[in-house]
Amino acid sequence: NIGIPYDKAFSFYYKENIELLENIGNIKYFSPMKDEKLPEYLDFLYIGGGYPEVFIKELRENKSMLNSINKALNNGLPCYAECGGLMYLTEGIEDLDGDYKKTVGFFKGKCHMTKRLKNFGYAEIEVKKENKILSKGLKINCHEFHKSYVDLKEDKIYELTKISMMIL
Repeated sequence: NIGIPYDKAFSFYYKENIELLENIGNIKYFSPMKDEKLPEYLDFLYIGGGYPEVFIKELRENKSMLNSINKALNNGLPCYAECGGLMYLTEGIEDLDGDYKKTVGFFKGKCHMTKRLKNFGYAEIEVKKENKILSKGLKINCHEFHKSYVDLKEDKIYELTKISMMIL
């Protein structure tokens, strides 16, 4: 069973990723804005991108969901989070005015919103530490497009290298 949040705050998913997950498991969609807790009996959690900073009021007011996700992750539920999903899993999001809003709190550190693109372009991620999801040494091509940055107070399991791309 694979839990995937899908609502106004989290809606950026590649169709191919969802199809891949559908081929290996049962998808259980839920709303971090409206549902009280994670779906039962999850084996994996995939939190994609979106705009948690725009819907921060609704997300942070749903304390039962914040606690449900934090508890599940601290009890060992494997999770892959990207973009807004990673922002949501930090201790909080600081907006452009410096106002700080608490979020899930699984990762020690917070997300800071920026006025301009902070990270943009193609990159390669190399997994540096063995973990429940990705093998050490695995390399993944990706792209960044962020008006934010995450300041974590813990070691990362990966190293990111910018890639120059030439279009022919």
